[in-house]
Formats: sequence, C-alpha cells, structure tokens
Amino acid sequence: MDEVRIYHAPYGGKAWWAILVMLVLFGVFVWVMVDAPFVSNPGVIWFCLIATGIMGLFFPFVALWERLTRRPAVTVLQDRIICHALWKTHIYRFADVEGFRYYRMDLGRTSQEFVAIHFYKQVSERKLQDASKWARAIRRFNTRLSGSQESIGASALTMKPQALCDLLDQRLKEYKKG
Repeated sequence: MDEVRIYHAPYGGKAWWAILVMLVLFGVFVWVMVDAPFVSNPGVIWFCLIATGIMGLFFPFVALWERLTRRPAVTVLQDRIICHALWKTHIYRFADVEGFRYYRMDLGRTSQEFVAIHFYKQVSERKLQDASKWARAIRRFNTRLSGSQESIGASALTMKPQALCDLLDQRLKEYKKG
C-alpha cells in the first residue's frame, strides 16, 4: 500500500474569511489613525494594530512554512495516520482505532467538516487518564459534541472530507485483515 499525502488546500476552508477580517481590521486601523476624531479610545487603536500585525504575520508564515517544507496536513500509511499541525504532530495507530466517521458541524452561517476517530474503549480511557485536567475537560467536551475524543479537521484539505473518511475506513479494514 502506498503512502497517501493530503495537503491543505491553498485557498480552501476559511482562509478567505481570515484574509477578509485582516483587511477589515487594517482598514479600521488606517481610518482611525487618519481621520476618525470620534474614536479617541487608544484601546481601539491598539487592538486594531495588534490584531492586524499578528494576523498579517501569522497567516503568511503558516502558508509559507507548509509550502517550503512540503509537509502534508495528513499522511495515511499502512498502519497509522500522521496529522501535522503547525507545532505538533499527532500519530494515530490503526491498532488503537475502532472506526472513523464523517461529521459536519453547523455553526450558524458557516460549517466545519471532520473525520471523527473512534478509539477502542480501553484506549479512550487511557487517553483520558493520561491527559491533564484541562485536556480531560476538552476531551469530554469533544465526546459530548461529536461522539469521539479526537477528530481530524477536514474542511480545508485537498481531499474531500467524505473521501478521506472512506479512505481511512478502507485502510483500517486492510490493516485488520492483514
């Protein structure tokens, strides 16, 4: 079986919204600095400046880092899945996984798509026990929200979320057979 590499879509997901928010904040900052005598609160000025600066540096850095390193967001191997975040890598072994499920979370005007990872009961309990107090609270919240402790964010990938779930199910079945 070949390795399957799935990347973040260059303009996928909510990247356009983030760029739009950044431009609006920058516009507000410029407007306040140039000609807005009624806004004399320095808190508004500093908020716009800091938010624009952070987003203006963070988003290009993330995009450039992923392109230069050619590091995929998700790598599917024979016996495991490797999910890369910017600073952390998660490895999910098929030996610990009972199944996968696609789900969509509607958030008002927007939605996010995920592939839930359902671990065997003993693995779920171990992960919960090994987690810090804060991480346990997050894991319990995720379980109530989606039915699983962990999920793969699949909204902004080069592979459709349902196709990713089908691929993972297929690889899991092949792993369990062999």
